[in-house]
Amino acid sequence: MVNPDNPSSGQVTTGHAPSGQPSAASTNNLSNIELGLLDLVPVSEGMTMSDALHATIRSAQAAERAGYDRFWLAEHHNSKSLASSATTIMIGQVAAATHSISVGAGGVMLPNHAPLHVAEEFGTLDALYPGRIELGLGRAPGTDPMTAQALRRGKSDVPDFEHDLAELRRYMGPMAHRVNAFPGLRSHVPFFMLGSSENGAMIAAHAGLPFVFASHFAPFRLSTALETYRNNFVAGAYGDSADGDRADGHTSDVGVGSNAARSDAASGSSLSTPHVTVGVNVMVAETEEKARHLFTTHEQSFMES
Repeated sequence: MVNPDNPSSGQVTTGHAPSGQPSAASTNNLSNIELGLLDLVPVSEGMTMSDALHATIRSAQAAERAGYDRFWLAEHHNSKSLASSATTIMIGQVAAATHSISVGAGGVMLPNHAPLHVAEEFGTLDALYPGRIELGLGRAPGTDPMTAQALRRGKSDVPDFEHDLAELRRYMGPMAHRVNAFPGLRSHVPFFMLGSSENGAMIAAHAGLPFVFASHFAPFRLSTALETYRNNFVAGAYGDSADGDRADGHTSDVGVGSNAARSDAASGSSLSTPHVTVGVNVMVAETEEKARHLFTTHEQSFMES
């Protein structure tokens, strides 16, 4: 599934419900696999920025009609070919134009943002569209070094990221602090850790979070990263919410991290078992020949970057 107005736009994400490492039989059963789309809001030849933004909204509506589970928006900066710089704004626009599909960030590049601001923004989205908002978090700046310097309020080193992640969890969790996120406190937005290496896998594992691997641009690292994540996963790493404890004291019998088993636990809750989502490039066209031709645009974009 790709953007109907811009067929070179789509990355498909697939995820298993959080029931531990799936068996060989379950991986062959498509009913156990959730499908989502990651949209970078590409600006194709002849398009304006406005055209691209509206095309993404239509793409989300088409994905919902087709039965996809989620639609995520990326974060990129200083790119004339990608209009996905204001990720949170686009999540709100897509959620407003759809009815049931989960909408989220794939992801928010946390080194670019103050955790309190992220908590307030996603707390607001959760209040407007309860049960539909998801927060993927990444360490990369989503841009070139010079632009990253202009954006960055912090470092992307692992210790700095883990500190920011813990701070964000506090702002959106069940505990009150002297500084609070309103909206945001006691919200129910599931967190996902994005990554394209073993470092991201290790952070996700130690934090007990679902792991989303970017194999659409790092396929050669997929097996090692997933092995690292599963071998080092810490169940219930954050608080007592891995088994569904809620901020209001009630319990839920499902985990956090997938549409099929979505919990109303507090934001940033840990899982009781690993959960993996994998991003892959998929080109869809009337014929294989046309699909291969469309893929050359993607190949050229990597050669030019």
